[in-house]
Amino acid sequence: MLIRDWLLPELEQEIKITRSLVASAPDPKLDWRPHQKSFSLRELTSHLVNIPAWVPMTLDTPVLDFAAQSEWKTPQANSTEEALGILDANASATFSKLSVATDEAFLEPWTMKNGTQVFFTIPKLAVIKEYVIKHSVHHRGQLSVYLRLLDVPLPQVYGPTADQAMMSPPN
Repeated sequence: MLIRDWLLPELEQEIKITRSLVASAPDPKLDWRPHQKSFSLRELTSHLVNIPAWVPMTLDTPVLDFAAQSEWKTPQANSTEEALGILDANASATFSKLSVATDEAFLEPWTMKNGTQVFFTIPKLAVIKEYVIKHSVHHRGQLSVYLRLLDVPLPQVYGPTADQAMMSPPN
């Protein structure tokens, strides 16, 4: 089995879950934040919908140097609908890139640094697992807490939420 054939369904499922949570973000509350040190709802959803864009960037480049990226900023969505559009565009680019990626490409080293300070060098597959999939899961957890604090019913993530009736066991 090729790495991409294993990775694509996982990313598709994770992006679907991200989409359902982001779709629940209420536009009138996008500037709300649970604490002064926390992201606003807008910043958090914008960050989440831009994470899939890291897959093509990782596969296309050997290094991310923040010192050389003077324009490194996450585009901010002005509405939930705009955030979903960004997510859909980023997901499409991600799936296109993954559908042709070779196993060799996933095993190439990738470095994150800031000028001369190297944070890490790991295989590109590890970047996708750690800094795309797991990073998204982490921030979706934050988003689910934000939504709960705003009294927004939570959609299903990996199973029913307290806002949904439990499924009856099969007979």
